[in-house]
Amino acid sequence: MAALCALAFVHFRESPPQRPTASETRARFSPEGKWLTYESDESGHSEIWAQPFPPNGSKFQISAAGATQVRWRHDGKELYYVSPNGQLMAVPVSAGKSFEQGAPRELFGGMPSAGIRQSNYQASADGRRFLVALLVGKEGAAAPLIAVVNGLAGWNGK
Repeated sequence: MAALCALAFVHFRESPPQRPTASETRARFSPEGKWLTYESDESGHSEIWAQPFPPNGSKFQISAAGATQVRWRHDGKELYYVSPNGQLMAVPVSAGKSFEQGAPRELFGGMPSAGIRQSNYQASADGRRFLVALLVGKEGAAAPLIAVVNGLAGWNGK
């Protein structure tokens, strides 16, 4: 069972972890560092939660039908997560002294969700574009990786 634990390097003190009753993983700080989102299975399946940082005992459930791979938008006004059916979801949030959230909405589908142990997408700073790592080809087949290094070196623009 995993529990979240914060280390305060400035003061060289450790914030002791709470005795976990659920697994809490994949924590992410909000852009300004005052909120923390994470996955927890305390409801019986993986959901996304938010709490202030440092913790004060309050927490907010973000997802309701299962979720994984939470990320903050660069300005902290939106959270993204992947639903169990592979939909990338967006939830508007206001995370100042208090926490408020809007209704989640589907952005697009086709996201791998089951068995993924790390986030496989990244949002642009404005939240309008997403870079997504997807498996290509037959399941289990290795896809070729093509890397272009210094692709424009020597190109004179003609």
